Amino acid sequence: MIISDLHTHSSFSTDSEAPQEEMLDRAISLGLKTYCFTDHYDYIWPEQYEDRFIFDVDKYFEKLTALKQAYKGKIEVLIGVEEGLRNEPGLPEQVKSFYDEMNSKYPFDFVIGSSHILRYYDPYYEDYWSGKPAPGKDLGAPDYAKNKERLSLEDGLREYFESILFNSKNYDNYDIYGHLDYIVRYAPGLSKEEKDYSPMDFKNIIDEILKEIIAKGKGIEINTSGIKYGLGYTHPKEWIVKRYHELGGEIITVGSDAHQKEHIAYGFDTAASVLENSGFKYYCIFRNRKPEFIKL
Repeated sequence: MIISDLHTHSSFSTDSEAPQEEMLDRAISLGLKTYCFTDHYDYIWPEQYEDRFIFDVDKYFEKLTALKQAYKGKIEVLIGVEEGLRNEPGLPEQVKSFYDEMNSKYPFDFVIGSSHILRYYDPYYEDYWSGKPAPGKDLGAPDYAKNKERLSLEDGLREYFESILFNSKNYDNYDIYGHLDYIVRYAPGLSKEEKDYSPMDFKNIIDEILKEIIAKGKGIEINTSGIKYGLGYTHPKEWIVKRYHELGGEIITVGSDAHQKEHIAYGFDTAASVLENSGFKYYCIFRNRKPEFIKL
């Protein structure tokens, strides 16, 4: 049984209104022993979107530190963050410098590095899938997707994996890379069956990503939100988790990516099966940025 949820959001995240106490009370009722808040911090969110996806980190630590004490003996509260990494020209050094400073200033237990933005677009919206340059930017679709009215799922996934490969090579101050194939959720106009892609189609670049992550002593997560979204599989798919294990990967966390209490620990039975089927006998939690291995 998995008793730790290491990827969750609350009202500090722009896309959640959930009170922290409500999330913790729900986690306790589910029998969880460890709960980590990893609210969104996406530095330099694209200008065309109204939301900013940042928060006051001082207030975040003030609130969560108080909750650590208030819930002591009921559930362990960890303070994490999900940081959006960027690969657009001219941004990586600026983004890296900002996060390095933030992570040095604040004593996070756990840092997730994630890719949420591509070519100044959020793939949640259809404008990314148009393949057109973002407003005021001259970054068009990648070469393999040019001259198309819209990006296919294959195009979008390939570009997403390319961004992760770049980021895994150019960023160091994170603990695990989040939801490695989550962009598949948002490909417009496709059925559940059509979104059931084959990771083998991207084997070479996935192997490069996993080898880079392993070489840097980082990990990946099993993110169960794909089940919540009705895809029928976790992020990433089980094949990628197995491949990570085959290549020597050891550090792996489990998170629901819950933005409301109903989704805490959602699909954790499936996550346990994915771990076991992939050869893992444990999962990890992080305290003070260090992994601890917990037996299944």
